[in-house]
Amino acid sequence: MPRPSVRSRPSVRSRPSCLAARVVLPLLALLVAAPVAGQPTGEASVGDHVVLVRIFRDGDPVGEAAGVAIGDQGGVVTSAEAIAAGTSASVVAAGGEELPAEILLADPDSGLGVLLVAEYPIAGLPLSIGRTQPGDWVVSGLPGSADGSALFSGAILGIEAVQGGGGEIHYLRHSAVVPSRWYGSPVVNSCGVMVGLNVPLPGRTRPGEGTPETGENAFALESREMVARLRELRIGPRVVTEPCTVANSVLEEQAQQAE
Repeated sequence: MPRPSVRSRPSVRSRPSCLAARVVLPLLALLVAAPVAGQPTGEASVGDHVVLVRIFRDGDPVGEAAGVAIGDQGGVVTSAEAIAAGTSASVVAAGGEELPAEILLADPDSGLGVLLVAEYPIAGLPLSIGRTQPGDWVVSGLPGSADGSALFSGAILGIEAVQGGGGEIHYLRHSAVVPSRWYGSPVVNSCGVMVGLNVPLPGRTRPGEGTPETGENAFALESREMVARLRELRIGPRVVTEPCTVANSVLEEQAQQAE
């Protein structure tokens, strides 16, 4: 089977320093306990939107993955690879409540999986449709990250363009690497906005690769790639068009003060 064509945009690695670790990583960890963009204080935090997805085939459990609530109509996005073998699913919300979910989409081209949860208790994360830049600081949140205990911090390293059936599909290459069993987890910027969905890159990553133990890069489907598909499914996500520069601005300001 021919390998998908992958075109890389030049990478700009963020400058490694002790200052970055002291300033930016704590900032990113704190955002998980902070309200997401567009929601009143105390309504919901970023970690509250990360869910455990349970997959069933003819009533029997066949796997688990991460997922993230988006929009305000019960939409949950996850890894297509995780749910492709299932005929039904459920999601376990951050508070522990397990809710039935309908499988709407498992797209092998992009890696996007979409579930519908009729009575999800909170509105979902907003999606960024602005341009995410190499060097932007991000976190990947796993199920159980509502208290900040299941986070992987890193930065955007580059953008990969993969030729799919309908044209180019864009993925973020980043260093906030998650174990492959948690494909379907969100990549969130320092403004609390989702910029990508951790999935295996077609032709590049396979289960067991891209884990913290190997130190390899991870890949995430860009949020802007999801918006049209979600609207086709009548799941209207909230979108944010402005880029986020909070963490980068803090880092630059602290670096100037240290000089």
